[in-house]
Amino acid sequence: MHRRSLTASPHHTSSHRRTDRRRNEHGYTLIEVMIASLLAGILLAGLAGWTMTSMRSLSQVRGWAIDQAGTDRINRTLVNDAATALVIVTPTTGSPMLDCPGGTGSGGSPKLVMVTATKQRIVYSLAADSTALTSKGQTLFRRACPNAEVTGSTDFTQTDPLLTTTTTAATTGEGLAEGVAAATASCVASDGASLDPDCQTVRLRIESANTELRSILAVATRRSDSYCRPGCRPEAKFTFSPADAQRNVEISFDPALSRDLRGNALVEWEWDFDQGGPTTEGLPCGSGITGGPSAETLTSGAVLKRTFTTVLDTCPAYQVGLRVKNSEGTWSNWYSTAISPRLRRPTA
Repeated sequence: MHRRSLTASPHHTSSHRRTDRRRNEHGYTLIEVMIASLLAGILLAGLAGWTMTSMRSLSQVRGWAIDQAGTDRINRTLVNDAATALVIVTPTTGSPMLDCPGGTGSGGSPKLVMVTATKQRIVYSLAADSTALTSKGQTLFRRACPNAEVTGSTDFTQTDPLLTTTTTAATTGEGLAEGVAAATASCVASDGASLDPDCQTVRLRIESANTELRSILAVATRRSDSYCRPGCRPEAKFTFSPADAQRNVEISFDPALSRDLRGNALVEWEWDFDQGGPTTEGLPCGSGITGGPSAETLTSGAVLKRTFTTVLDTCPAYQVGLRVKNSEGTWSNWYSTAISPRLRRPTA
């Protein structure tokens, strides 16, 4: 009896072995492992979906955000265009501006218009691009087209500076940047006061549709004296030689540097070799000039010669002036220079 009580029955031993086979080495049953695997699969699937969505969103953001290449392209293009522009017009004047016709992105909103010496109009405009995500920004286009001329004018400065009359030539738009939310332009003179079209410094500010990115500011400079508004004055200027003026030595006065900033012809040159200046309290010297009258008006830009024969204590300098008139009948301001002829050195 004592021996049988210490020995397990065969049925009891087999039951324990079957139970042990249902658990793995960590003590989990097969059902528990299957449930854990199912939950892990669900979690991994959700994580993968979230990751793919995030990657697509990031890719989309990058697609409509202005990248560094776009920034560099805007700066480079604006600098090159403005450097040779003869006219720059922006919406700050409140004047209407029309885009160049034809091509992708045409009919957009012009932000900046330039006119070149070859009668070409360069337009920076903002328009929707069918290849871009229009809901996430627009495309900044650069377009070039022939500038519409004013009737009866062959001068480039007489062309329509605002493109209020349309042209018929189709153009191709160059996409400078995508993902643009807004673009504004202004152009002022070096003193910061004067506005276009005879301005000097143009600023183009571009805001990205991605609000997390800062705006882009492109700045460029044009020539400051290449254009003026209709009716502006021509520019008078002359040189003289020899530069070392001496008494009784003939001096040549050349007005070749005089010009009309709008390209009109000059028709009259008015000279005054004794205007009176600061050294004479504005009064003419009254004598001491030979080779021609002290005041003379010509219809050509001929070189004039004068000789100053005396040096007076009351007139240490002669104020020589020139003004010119263009074909529109507009006179320039006086261009004046003080000539102080010194005593001629004796020669052996």
